[in-house]
Formats: sequence, structure tokens, C-alpha cells
Amino acid sequence: MKNRTRVGKTGFLLVPVLAAALLFAPSAGLAADPGGPASAGTEGPRPWRSLAVEVFAGGTAYVSNDCPDGGFSYGGGVRWRMSKTFGLGVLIEKYSGDALVGANIMLNSYFFFSGRSRFLPYAIVGVGFNSIKFNPDREYFADPGRIVDRMALQLGGGLEWRVAPFLSVTAEARSNLIKTWIMTGPSPERIRDIDPSTQDIIRLYGLTFAAGLKLSF
Repeated sequence: MKNRTRVGKTGFLLVPVLAAALLFAPSAGLAADPGGPASAGTEGPRPWRSLAVEVFAGGTAYVSNDCPDGGFSYGGGVRWRMSKTFGLGVLIEKYSGDALVGANIMLNSYFFFSGRSRFLPYAIVGVGFNSIKFNPDREYFADPGRIVDRMALQLGGGLEWRVAPFLSVTAEARSNLIKTWIMTGPSPERIRDIDPSTQDIIRLYGLTFAAGLKLSF
């Protein structure tokens, strides 16, 4: 009976010890490169870090027959890398073109491919909330109506070049597929109350090329 009591006390004490060890132990991903062990002649495993902030700038073109446009885009955001092959990111992007101006808030998933060097390719799949308007600086767009804000599918890919333990250079290509329409007059309480036959439907296919700097923690 005493032996059982001692075993029970020992087990009770081991629980918080093991919990603390698991809580404060470094993640396995922090000690290995996404590409796994390096082969002969390479640098060897390097750490990747779970949290990063990024700033980027580039150009966006709306390749659409309804409203073609192109201009400068820039933004930034936060990324969380959750494993060797998967991560999430929240990005905010501003756009300024000849005919259109706008802002996008994107929630993206990142799928990392195996890489044994400082270069890490990845794919992007996500959704974005797009708020696009006609450029108010142009006289002929003084009162043409407004583009209704819409969610959009985002697809793309990128390449990360790690130049220092905490710093990387990124290059990305992203497509933003928006189906929306132009509204004139005051906004209704519910969009579904608008007669579809009176809606001026437009399709905007945004294509962005951007380069950025990523700081990891």
C-alpha cells in the first residue's frame, strides 16, 4: 500500500514537470531546415522561425475587358509558420492605378516546398476582401458610381531567399479573381433587393508582382 502511495505521489509530481518540459522545449521545426538534413557540400540544417512580419511593393494589373488598369501596389502583414510545410498570413495591400484605387485585406495559406539551400519556394491559396473605387483624381470618374466591395479568391506562388538568420527577401506573383458590379445612387439596405438585370456586372482579374523583406522572430 505504501509503495502504491509513493508511486502515486511520484506520478503526481511528474505531471507538471513533463508539462513544463513540453511547454518550454523548443519546437522540432526550430532546429531543422524545411528541406531536412543537408547533403554533403551544403550549409547544413538552418532554423526557421514561426512568426514573421513582411513589407512589400510591386505592380498590379487588372487584366479585364470591363475595366483594364495597372498601377503601383504596396503593403505589409504578419505570417505564422505552423509547420515545415504550412503557414498562414494576414496581409493588407494598397493599390493606386490610373483608373482604379483600392485596398485589399487578404487571408492566405502558404504551402512550402522542400528546399535544401537558402531558397524556399511556396504556393499561395487564400481569400481577400477587396474595396476598389474609381480614381477620384480623374475628372471623367467624378461620379460614375462605385464598385461593390467583394470577396475574392487569391492564388499564387513565391520564392523566399534567406540572407540572414532573421531576414529574408521574397518575390511573389499573386492573382486576385473578383466578380463584382457597379452601383449608382445610394446603397440599399440589402444588396439582394437590387434587380439583377439592372446590375452592371464586371470581372476584375488582378495580377500582382511584388518583392518584399521579411523579418522573422
